[in-house]
Amino acid sequence: YVCGHHGFDRDGHPIYYERTGAIEPRKLFAAFEGEEGEHDLLVNHVFVQEAMRALKLRRTAEHGKRIYKHVAVTDLRGLNPAHLSKQLLRVVKRTMAFHEAAYPETLHALYIVNAPGLFAFAWKLVRPWLHPLTASKVRVLGRTYLEQFRADGIDPDQIPAFLGGDGGELEQFWEAWDEADLPTLDHYLQTTVPGAELQDLGD
Repeated sequence: YVCGHHGFDRDGHPIYYERTGAIEPRKLFAAFEGEEGEHDLLVNHVFVQEAMRALKLRRTAEHGKRIYKHVAVTDLRGLNPAHLSKQLLRVVKRTMAFHEAAYPETLHALYIVNAPGLFAFAWKLVRPWLHPLTASKVRVLGRTYLEQFRADGIDPDQIPAFLGGDGGELEQFWEAWDEADLPTLDHYLQTTVPGAELQDLGD
């Protein structure tokens, strides 16, 4: 799936964009099969978070101001019932539990854009899995988000073109991985995180 860092808000928080609605669950799980595949998806999430951590450390050093939080933008254009499969929801729940345990208080704000009507049902399922403080940082903007972005300090040149911004194509940020403390991956993934284990969500 398409994701990456692209720009900063006016306070210096890096912005992470993810095109969640463009994910094709059947193809995703064909590439990541079974419990091992779901584990690999969690590893991918850790890689992304470590890359963001490295980016924030670099920005802190460059600007002499501690930057430890980031902004996330999730584009739900294309969301459909396949995204609410038991398998995908299990992965989402596991990843969210792991993230809140391993990377607490690293989120400045989460914007959900292009949310279709189906999202209201999905949000009822997902919201209870979030810590209340995290849930309070989520803003659902639908298709009218550019004005709100500007009001919240995200200028058009920091928004990629696929969301109507002037920032060009979404940048991949894999080069940040070279500076990430990747040995911590083994520590995180070998540590039992409450609630992060695979759980049966019922039928």
